[in-house]
Amino acid sequence: MTKNSEESLFRDIPKWFFPTLLLFGIFLLFLPYLITLPAPFGIGFSETGQIGDTIGGITTPVIAFAGIILTFFAFWVQYRANLNQQEDIRNQRKDIKIERFENKFYEMIRLHKENLNEIIVGRKKPVKARRAFITMFEEFKFGYNILKNKYHDSLKKDKSTDEILTEKDLINISYIVFFHGIGSSSNPITLKHLSHYPDKFIKPFIEFLRKVQEFSRNPSKTVENVNTYSYVSSFMPNINYIPFQGHMSRLGHYYRHLWRTMKFVDGQSDININDKYNNYMTMLRAQISSYEQLLFYYNCLSQLGNNWIKGGYLQRYCLVKNMPLPLADFGPNPIEVLGEENDEGRKMFE
Repeated sequence: MTKNSEESLFRDIPKWFFPTLLLFGIFLLFLPYLITLPAPFGIGFSETGQIGDTIGGITTPVIAFAGIILTFFAFWVQYRANLNQQEDIRNQRKDIKIERFENKFYEMIRLHKENLNEIIVGRKKPVKARRAFITMFEEFKFGYNILKNKYHDSLKKDKSTDEILTEKDLINISYIVFFHGIGSSSNPITLKHLSHYPDKFIKPFIEFLRKVQEFSRNPSKTVENVNTYSYVSSFMPNINYIPFQGHMSRLGHYYRHLWRTMKFVDGQSDININDKYNNYMTMLRAQISSYEQLLFYYNCLSQLGNNWIKGGYLQRYCLVKNMPLPLADFGPNPIEVLGEENDEGRKMFE
C-alpha cells in the first residue's frame, strides 16, 4: 500500500473525533475521584460503603461503549484500506491495459512502415517507399487533368448538355481510375464503381486513357486522337511506367491498415481525446510523409475513402496537417472541405 493510500485511511474521519476521544479518556481517569468526593462537590457515594460496586457499575458501560467505538474505528480503518486496495488494483489494471494497448499500437506502427517499404512503382527504374507516392500523385493529377479537359471539350461540342459533373465528381472519377486502373481485367471493377455517372462521359474517357497508355509505350508513334491534344504532352508526368494500370495492390492494404490503426486508437475508452491526439495520433501522422498525406487527402475525397471525412476522423485527428497545400490546387479546396480548425480548436493545416 502506498503512503498516499495510508494517509487516505483517515481523510473521512471527522476532525472532532480525536479531540473528543481524548477528552472522554481524561474524563474516565477522573471519574473515580469525582464520585468519591464528599458532598456538596462530589456525588456522595462514599457513604454507602459500596464504592467498588458503584465505580464498577458506572464504568463498565462506559468502557464497553469505548470498546464499541474503538471496534468501529478498527472496522472503519479496514474498510478504507479495502477501498484503497481496490482503487490500486483498478489503477494497476488500467496501467496494464494501456501498456498492452501501446505495445499493439507500436507494433501497428512497425507494420505500417513495412507496408510503406514494400510499395514499388515501375520495373526498369523502380521507385520505392515514400518516393513512390510522389510518382503516384503525379500520375493521379495527370489523369485528373485529362478528364477535366476532355469533359470541358465535350461540353463545348454539345451545347445542349448541361454541366452535371462537379469538381468532387471529377476527383472521384479520376481517383477510381487511378486506383483500379484500366485494362481487360480492371475495366469491370472500374466501370462498376463509376456506374452512377453518365456513360457518355465515362466510356470515352476510359477509351482515351487506353490510347494514352499506347502513346506512353511509344511516344514517337502517332496515336489517333491523342497527339492532337496538347494537354496530354504538357501534363505528361515524368514517370517510367505505363500510367493507369492501377495501384490497388499497392495502396489497398496500405490504407486499410492505416484505417485499422486509427480505429484502434479511437476506440480506446480509457484514453481521453487529448491523449489520443497528442500521444498517439500525432505519432501516426509523423510516419506519413507530405506526399503520402497529399494522396491520402484525395483518397478521402473519393468514394473509396470518404468514411474518413464522413466519420470526422480526418478532422478530429488532423491527419493531413502536414499536407503541402500549394500542391492541392485542384479539386475541392482542402480548407473549405476540412475547415481551418477542428472542434477541439486545433489547426487543421500547418
